[in-house]
Amino acid sequence: MTPDPGPTDAQFKLIWDRNLCPDIEKLMARMDDLNDFRVHPKSWLGTDDEWADPFQVSHAVKQCLVAAVDHLHACKVLVADAGAMHLAAPASLVRGSLESAAAGFWMLHPKERGARVVRALQWHAQDSHDEHVALSGINPNADEKKAVRTARLLEVAGRHTEVDAGVLKKRLNSTTMVDYADQNTRDDLKVLLVWRMCSGFAHGRQWAALSWGLRETFPTADPDVLAVKFTNDLSRIVMLALTATRLIDEVVKLHAKRSHR
Repeated sequence: MTPDPGPTDAQFKLIWDRNLCPDIEKLMARMDDLNDFRVHPKSWLGTDDEWADPFQVSHAVKQCLVAAVDHLHACKVLVADAGAMHLAAPASLVRGSLESAAAGFWMLHPKERGARVVRALQWHAQDSHDEHVALSGINPNADEKKAVRTARLLEVAGRHTEVDAGVLKKRLNSTTMVDYADQNTRDDLKVLLVWRMCSGFAHGRQWAALSWGLRETFPTADPDVLAVKFTNDLSRIVMLALTATRLIDEVVKLHAKRSHR
């Protein structure tokens, strides 16, 4: 049996022009709409926000969504609007989109309220830690600010026995959230694999270019050494952007489910 060659370049362009680009623009418009993503006070997410106040779960998720769509839209502007076909930049942008969307999914997905609330608090705790690491050298009040915020997070976590305050002492990383999204979304999304590939490009890793990039080789003065030029094409960008778009859609659907009464 002849193996399926997959979509053609023309089909990838149709997907990009007719589906992905319009979908990304719609998502961007939704992020800019102050009346969108409202949370009913009596909904699951509304009660989550009461438990977590002033570190509302919905606010953290919306911030993640805004960042995810912002990165994805920048990829669309770079490729579709500016006509640029960089090797690493689209993957770097998609990586940021996947990380942010995965964080939102990770917070919203659990069925137990205590789990959703503690994850939002853990997200804030990591945010406070990262701020301290970044700014402690220039902000003389950094230690005090972190201590106050940590105490407030622990106080909020202590309001309900269902919320495990001990989790706040654990560091949170992107791999944990991306892996969770990979394990709890459609198998065909391959969130973790795509994120790792994008991270390879973001860090200039050789394996990513060798595995994913288009290669053209040229002879050099040394017969044992070839010069290699790596390039990109629309089909590769479509596959990366499609994963990010679908993961964002999963977060949007979860938000609607949790925020409506």
